[in-house]
Amino acid sequence: MRSVIHQGRGVGYPKVGEDETKTGVPRKKIDVQGSSMTSFVASLLPFLRQEEFVRIEVATGSVLTLRCGRARIVFDRLSRVVTRNGRLVSAFGPIQEVRVTREQIEERPPVWSVNLRLSGSRAVQIGHLPDGASASTVAANIGSITGARVIG
Repeated sequence: MRSVIHQGRGVGYPKVGEDETKTGVPRKKIDVQGSSMTSFVASLLPFLRQEEFVRIEVATGSVLTLRCGRARIVFDRLSRVVTRNGRLVSAFGPIQEVRVTREQIEERPPVWSVNLRLSGSRAVQIGHLPDGASASTVAANIGSITGARVIG
C-alpha cells in the first residue's frame, strides 16, 4: 500500500488569498454569537474570576504566614522581610502602613482589600477578604509583626 504525504496544507483547501470561485471549496462562516463554545466560555468566566480569599496559615510572635490561593505570603520578624512564594516583596523598613479598603467589583458582593503602603507611594496588594472583620484581623496581625500602623 502506498501512502501519500501532503506537505503544508490539506487537499482541497484554498490557499491564503484564494477565493472559493477558484477552488470550488466553499468557506464555512462561523457564527460566534450563537456557538455553543461561546456560551460555555461565558458560563465558565464567573467561576474563573472567583478569587480565593486570604487566610492566616501560621501566626506566631516571629512569623505570620498567609495563604491566598497558591500564593504563600510570609512576614518574618527575625529577618524583617516580606516574601511571596519565596521571593522578596519588601523589607519591613519601607512599610509605612497596612490599609484595609472596601471594594465593589462589577456585580459581585463587596470584598475587603488588604494592602501594604510602602515609602515612595508604592503599594503591594496582599489579597481580598469577604468581610471587614476578617480583613481587620489579617491587617492587625500584619501590623503587629511589621510594626506598621493599620488604617481602615
